[in-house]
Amino acid sequence: MTPKSKRVRAQAYDVEDFKPSASYFAIYEEEALKINICETDDVSEIFPGYSKVQTDPELNHLRLEGFDYDQVLTFVPNKHEDLNDNQRRFLMKLKHVLRSSATGSPDSKFEPFVQALVDVFLQECKLDDSLHLEIVPSRLRLVIVDKIHAAFSDSEGRKDEQIVWVLQESKHKHDRRFKNGEVQLVSALIAACQQNYNAFSDYIFPQVMYGINVRVDEVSIMRAVFTREYILSLFGGLPQQVLEVKKYPERTGLKLSFYESRNKLLSLMTKLRKYTLSIETNTSDTSEINYTYIDHVLYVH
Repeated sequence: MTPKSKRVRAQAYDVEDFKPSASYFAIYEEEALKINICETDDVSEIFPGYSKVQTDPELNHLRLEGFDYDQVLTFVPNKHEDLNDNQRRFLMKLKHVLRSSATGSPDSKFEPFVQALVDVFLQECKLDDSLHLEIVPSRLRLVIVDKIHAAFSDSEGRKDEQIVWVLQESKHKHDRRFKNGEVQLVSALIAACQQNYNAFSDYIFPQVMYGINVRVDEVSIMRAVFTREYILSLFGGLPQQVLEVKKYPERTGLKLSFYESRNKLLSLMTKLRKYTLSIETNTSDTSEINYTYIDHVLYVH
């Protein structure tokens, strides 16, 4: 496991100096929030206790042996009648992303292709089962003292009403955000944990939350472990505790356009789904909760 950076935090920080949106957060906000991102190539550090979990057989149709970058880029559906509709649909969405990235299309035309690919991939991985698991658009806000910062991600993954993971997609082929948006994604996780805390009996659950970062066809996953002390401190000021975050894999993400990486991603999505389903939620009492939204921030009374 390799720390991304080692810095001496001798500077005094003030939330008044934070940028209004987490999409612009950089080294100042990262240090002030005491976010420490460590990269690892050890999956067991991301999903401890799930090392023996095998890829769900229901996802085997996305393995697609023989389809690497070049084969995807030249894929023609009617020449592969041996594939089923879901396989062809996934390959076509992936092909559009690769072609758009390779041809220098403007970002305005690139973004919808990434969104379409991610939607299909997550649905095929059964992260939305119309029963307990749901994927919804995300409009999170990060609250520090009395300051509200937009911490938008693209999607939230929920078990019943509780947010378990958030996903963000790069809106640009050449991502100019600090650390490719990793600090923005962690900020969205903090905001999601705050929302869970406000909505569910003033305790931190789940303590372990995940972030999915997508750039073109590259996917990385982050694991954050929250404490009550860290979340509570934000309502009164900046945290004293360090928020430890692990990112897998090191350096660049796993590519959906390559067979071996795609299979690793299917394994990760299986583990994420099993973890999400394992969370014990009790929504029977939520009808008694009075919810109030102020500037899109959820408060409970």
